[in-house]
Amino acid sequence: MANKKKIKGVEPVNIATEKAILGCILKNKDVADNAIPKLTADMFYDNNHKSIFTACQKLYEEGKDIDVVTAQTQMINDRTDFPDVFNYLVELTTKAPIDITKWESYVDILMYNAKLQQIINAGSALIEIGRSAKSIDEASERVSDVFIEISDVESSDEGIQQIDKLVLKYIDNYHKALNDKNAFKGLSTGFNIFDEYTNGLLKSAVHILAARPGVGKTAFALNIVANIIQREAQKNIPLKDKSVIAFFCLEMSNDDLIHRLMSTLSNIPLRKIRKAEVSNDELFKFAEVSQLLQNNNLYLDTTASISPGEILARCQKIKIDNGGRLDLVVIDYLQLLSLNESGAGSGNMTQDVTRISRGIKMLAMKLNVPVIALSQMSRSIDSLARKDKTPKLSDLRESGAIEQDADVVFFLSYGRKADSEKGLPATINLNIEKNRHGERNAIVYNWYGSTVTFKEAPVEQQRVYDTESGEVKGKGKYRKKEESDSEDENKIDNEVKNENKENDDSLGY
Repeated sequence: MANKKKIKGVEPVNIATEKAILGCILKNKDVADNAIPKLTADMFYDNNHKSIFTACQKLYEEGKDIDVVTAQTQMINDRTDFPDVFNYLVELTTKAPIDITKWESYVDILMYNAKLQQIINAGSALIEIGRSAKSIDEASERVSDVFIEISDVESSDEGIQQIDKLVLKYIDNYHKALNDKNAFKGLSTGFNIFDEYTNGLLKSAVHILAARPGVGKTAFALNIVANIIQREAQKNIPLKDKSVIAFFCLEMSNDDLIHRLMSTLSNIPLRKIRKAEVSNDELFKFAEVSQLLQNNNLYLDTTASISPGEILARCQKIKIDNGGRLDLVVIDYLQLLSLNESGAGSGNMTQDVTRISRGIKMLAMKLNVPVIALSQMSRSIDSLARKDKTPKLSDLRESGAIEQDADVVFFLSYGRKADSEKGLPATINLNIEKNRHGERNAIVYNWYGSTVTFKEAPVEQQRVYDTESGEVKGKGKYRKKEESDSEDENKIDNEVKNENKENDDSLGY
């Protein structure tokens, strides 16, 4: 057997920096108040330094002054085994190479080294998992946990903070917003009315898009991607500045997704693209759109069995490859996600979805990125006994955790069928049933099935009749149904559609 090659390298340790930051904390109250909440004892390599910081941290938490005497007293009370601790503390404040004005740089160095050490420890943990795991499922789940632990390199979690500093930061950002009206807005979906109600796709927010099979969940999500691509192309934004998007689809192939994007962006019928029946006149547009798609930061992942932890790890790599940027994550769809590599769950679907839903929320917050997660609806909405066909939060499949973790929940449902004689396209209703960033409302979309395209209906058609409340939702307000409302504008198609007829032009879906 070949000898194992010993890995050589330098440990990510800087004892001088550890001494410098401890000296700053012991000498200056403002530094202590700002530095201690950012650090943990585990970030220090030297065990004596761990003990000193722990003592300072306890004093800080108890609201006591921090200096050489109080730190020594705390360490004695903690029965810390550190001979001649007083002289060492004095040395930290007098002889250590410290500059109070550079304390933030010391903290940055310490945190950077700690993160490198965490990565080294993760490598050791992966080796141990490989040697001790009793099954692939167990190994996969433990590996996902390791990646989650080291993935928050740029975590936005700053711990508990006093409100006075938070308000100052808020006012500063608000002043910027007064000069830039887009400062508080999220990523635009390209659907103006939707953006008006939700303020766009906000960072760290989870947006649940739910519908019954065949209504157009995947198509709507891909339309948002297509809108972003078109908008940035029209503005001639260079590739390095274009939005970075990760699209995870667990039930379609890469070719299927690209077929749909090509159809939506080129306005060439999807059937013709799938059957390679594009005409000579359409080939130029086809080539133009293919070039457009190549010149983008769009990532597709069609792994059939993947967990939130694995998605998080892959998204972290995308961020690293793009200079720390990731603008949108789409997951199609939530109920197909697994808790481990094999796709096996606990046997309790509700518990599994609860863990998956929480994993998606953690993913959005750790990456500080908006997430669109597609979701199935329960079959109860199709029940003949149910007269009200307007989607509700309770229609989410295994709904408890999903509606709790989500920031925005919106449903797609059938509206009017296409009327070729009158030249009217089919419509799809979008109901926003939960919205932490704005109002609940409804939007009407014209649906062009041949090119898998959604377009917001004209303002005068933005009215959806709620069969339960007797209210008409639309364009910013709820109101009671009026006699003058035309049947076409308020009719909801309540037929049960069990097959995917999304691209059947004869039905309009």
